[in-house]
This record gives sequence, structure tokens and C-alpha cells, in this order.
Amino acid sequence: MNTELNYFANHLHPLVLSTNNFSDGVQFRRREDAIQRRYVALNEIFKSYICLDLDVPGSAYIYSDKNLPPPTITTISRDSGRCHFLYKLKAPVSYTEKSRRRPQRLFEVTDSALTKAFQADEGYVGRFTKNPLHPDWLVITNPVAYDLEDFQEWIDIQAKPTLKIQNTKGRNSSLFDDLRLWAYTAHQHFNSFEQWQATVEDRATQLNADFPEPLPVKEALSVAKSVLNWVWRNRDRITGDAKNRGALQLADDMPLSEKLKASAAHAHQTNSAKDRNLRAMLQAVNKIRDLGKSPTQSEVSKITGLSLRTVRSNWPEIDSISEIYAKAP
Repeated sequence: MNTELNYFANHLHPLVLSTNNFSDGVQFRRREDAIQRRYVALNEIFKSYICLDLDVPGSAYIYSDKNLPPPTITTISRDSGRCHFLYKLKAPVSYTEKSRRRPQRLFEVTDSALTKAFQADEGYVGRFTKNPLHPDWLVITNPVAYDLEDFQEWIDIQAKPTLKIQNTKGRNSSLFDDLRLWAYTAHQHFNSFEQWQATVEDRATQLNADFPEPLPVKEALSVAKSVLNWVWRNRDRITGDAKNRGALQLADDMPLSEKLKASAAHAHQTNSAKDRNLRAMLQAVNKIRDLGKSPTQSEVSKITGLSLRTVRSNWPEIDSISEIYAKAP
């Protein structure tokens, strides 16, 4: 394994979301097991790479044609020639709850500017990448790393990205409301900020997909970031002494309108169809585990008789309760 691939492997979190096929879902696996899969999630807490998705066949050397910086790792599909470009950063950008926002903004604007310069896939959020350690892909490496400021030699990173879809206020509000009401209680099942972040982002992506015209992926993830950071920062108050907050243990400074909505949602939860579906799915997960297997969305769908879409939309909540990913072999 060369130096760049070794660095890539070591930058991954000890528990890595990975899969061979996204239709089968993704699971947290130990790093040594995850690198055997075709797709892996980059480290989202300490971002060491900017990752781009080049949809143009034969695009491995397009950076030379466009007079743009060479990527550190190029991972190429053997059949189509489409690529993922990975630009290694000299200093990883921290996305913990106490991280400074300024480096994060520079990372995000640089990512957006590179995406625009390469005409790469704007819907790609740079979370999962073709695993350069997997033999299914052709891989090219260059011994280069960058400071975020270095990219100014090739591109304008001052301009903010523009959204293609307008009139998104209603969808933003709906996504925010659905996500926060779920998060007020779901956070209790997490001790790791990283797993909390990944689960909330998955939930937001799935809720967004239910809109007839979904929000841009990056905008949906922006909503997720607002919810997950607020809930995580206030989790001790939300789950603290419930003496003056009732059964839901709502935060003291939560607006009254939000308290009323959360209370209404809680009152209907016990007898709701969703609650029945969750119980059925949890029973299926336990049944699969008893057989010594790792639960998948397709298996749970077959056992419960629920549609794969229903299972998929509730999977983060099932995961948070049953710790499927954390216990996967």
C-alpha cells in the first residue's frame, strides 16, 4: 500500500459507514472490515479530504485540460471511466460541536467552487466515496496535499454557491419541523456526536426524498446541521430534571408553539401506525440477530411485510434504538 492510500485508510474513523451496494443499505463496521467494501464514508468529524464526483466518462485527467489542481487520489469506475477526486488537506477541518465556524465555511466554499470549476455533480455531498482500497476500482495517486488557501491559485473561492431551486421556504419549514420533533427524543440513544450527526443527516435526507420536489441535498443537510447541533448542545437540559417540563422533558427556552407541537406528536405516538411499524421492525431485527445474521433493510421488509421505502425511512430510528450499526460484525 503506497503512502497516500495508507493515509486514506488511517484517516477513517474506527467505525466506518460502508457498503458494497447502496440498495442494501449502509452499516457501521470496524475500519479493518469497512475497507473491504466498495464504498466508505469519509471522516465527517475531521475532514481530511474534499471529494468530487465526476460524472463525465474518461475524466481522470480532466484537471489538466481545465488547468486545475491535481487530486491526491483518483478512483475510477472500470466500466464507465467516471471518477471520484479526493483532495487531501494538510490540516483537517474539525466539525465537532466546539469547532470554529470560519474554517468550516472556507472548506464548504472551496468544495462548492471546485465542484463548479469541474462541472462535477452538484447533488453529491462528499460523504461516501468509491473506496480506493477496493480492487473494483482503478486508482491513481499523486503525492500532493493542500491548504485550503492554496486553491485560490486556481479558482475563485469567494463567491457563495447559488441554489437552483427557488420557493423552498415551505419545504425548509416542513423538514425542520419533522426533523426537530423526532430529534427531541431520539438523541437520548446516542453517546457519540459522530453517530448522532450521521443519523440526523440520514433522517433529513430520507424526509427530503419524500417531497414531490426535494430540496437540494446540501440545503437539506444544512437544515439537519441546525437541528443536530442545537439538540446536541442542549441535550442535558432536554433530558434533565423533568419536574417542570412534563413527560416530554422539553427545554425551558423552547418556544411555546414548539412545545405544543411536540406534545401533540407525543400524544399520538403510542397508538400511531408508525409506532406499530417500529415495533414490528424491531421484532424483525431481533429475530434476524437470533439467527446470527446482521439485519438489513431488505430482510426486515420481507419479515414484516412493510414496503422497503417504509423500512428505509424508519431505519435511522431503528438503528438508534437497537444499535444495529454499532454491533455489526
